[in-house]
Amino acid sequence: MKLYCKLALLAIVPVMFLALGYYTKLGPIGSGFSNDPDWYYLLNSLYLSLGFKAQTIEHPGIPLQIIGGAIFWTLKIIKGYSDQKFLEYFIEHSEYFHYFFGNFILLVNTFSIFYFANYFMQQRISLRSVLFAQFFFLVFHICVLYGSRPLPEGLLISLIIWSGVFFDKFIKTASRKNLLFTSIALGSLLNLKLTTISLLLIFNKKNKPKATLLILLFSFAVFLIYFVFVSEARFIDFINHFFSMATHTGNYGDGSIGYPAFSEMLENLYILANEDHLAFYQFLLMVASLFLIFAYTLKWSLQQEKRFIILSSIAILLNFFLTLKQPGIRYLLPSFVLFPFVLVYFLHIEKKKLPKVLLAGFLFIFLNFNFLEYKTYFENLRNFKLELHTFVSEANARFKSYPNCPKFFSVGSPIKEWALISASNSTGSILSRKLEVLVPKSWSLNGHGFLTSFVRNFPESYIDDILKNESCIFLLVRNDNSFFEISIFSSEIKWKKLASALNLTLYVGKLILPKNEIARE
Repeated sequence: MKLYCKLALLAIVPVMFLALGYYTKLGPIGSGFSNDPDWYYLLNSLYLSLGFKAQTIEHPGIPLQIIGGAIFWTLKIIKGYSDQKFLEYFIEHSEYFHYFFGNFILLVNTFSIFYFANYFMQQRISLRSVLFAQFFFLVFHICVLYGSRPLPEGLLISLIIWSGVFFDKFIKTASRKNLLFTSIALGSLLNLKLTTISLLLIFNKKNKPKATLLILLFSFAVFLIYFVFVSEARFIDFINHFFSMATHTGNYGDGSIGYPAFSEMLENLYILANEDHLAFYQFLLMVASLFLIFAYTLKWSLQQEKRFIILSSIAILLNFFLTLKQPGIRYLLPSFVLFPFVLVYFLHIEKKKLPKVLLAGFLFIFLNFNFLEYKTYFENLRNFKLELHTFVSEANARFKSYPNCPKFFSVGSPIKEWALISASNSTGSILSRKLEVLVPKSWSLNGHGFLTSFVRNFPESYIDDILKNESCIFLLVRNDNSFFEISIFSSEIKWKKLASALNLTLYVGKLILPKNEIARE
């Protein structure tokens, strides 16, 4: 088969990945305001473009912020805006920044998936094996779902691919250039998401402890460089944060010291399974497949491919146990991205022994758990966004009709003001005063009933003064029973009742309107 025909075949999956990733973003812009933690990184990218340091470093996510900062800085230069003018432009068009930043991540991932297949084809691995492995970037729908969002998991797909490819090159050539590229890619991956530290298991070279040590040392050097030059060397703050998360039973470093009890882990497993049934079943199938692959590798001689498969399987299981401590389906993404590498090595070794019918059956099982629900899954996602946008448009229209009314938003509100307030409070509030002026009379109500603005927290009694002096007040909370409903209250509602309502409704759907609108409603 001619080369251009092979490249065309290798481009099928990336093109489908690009199309599906873009499909998840279809619908009116403005439906991403409730995304967490996208807006924290979006605001940090803005800070970098304006000459400030990165503030959100919990994941740490600094490589993502650098890319966003470079994009925003370039846009600022092209438009010839001053810092203040660009800040105002960002506030006015913030949803577009989120949209196009996500599209850039999607393009990077699309290219990386193509490069993955093209590289292994050049290593004389059969086209059938490469296409089969590459296809799983589509089969695992969370790769598509998170591969187009400006958050660490979005960029994680590409960095795992590049780390794996450069390491494979280093195994074969042992050149200093590939050693350097492997270290840069791996150090960036660790700095993007430190929970990928379990992947360090696979980056070792058989019978070459010195080379393995150099990779680890250079990778951690790259990891530290990000802190020194981008985040005011806040490495100690990050270590304290991560140490608390690793040693305490709570999700975010709270609770007592120790590992969660077995019963709590079972509860977290239940949460994980219910968050995304499809992804959870895929993960169970993937683990079952790894056991079968491991059984095949037992008869191999101890070679680099066998070491990679065994250590990758261990890394995937470690990633799973880390996720059980803080359940979230996107935290399993490193395992899903690593699996195609395992398949490439396995199929390359066993290509002459495995019957085609076995591969066809293997793929059929995954397809039955995936593509039978694929269409419904993404259609529901798009309908969700359309419904969300309808509510946002209605709420914003009401806000503009009464510009002087204070606005209160609960956790997860799909409103620009909430997204900016929440991100500002989580990123050090460098620009809080300027943001507060550009988005006046807006407050955020967190999950504990506390009132926050761009600048500070307020006691519950603060609301009494607002209610006494204002003729109208808007409140948005989310209702559990129906997705969105608009109920009408007068501004005379007392704070205790307001707080009680927030405790009973967990999540955006009640809107307090001025008294003179009650009759019309």
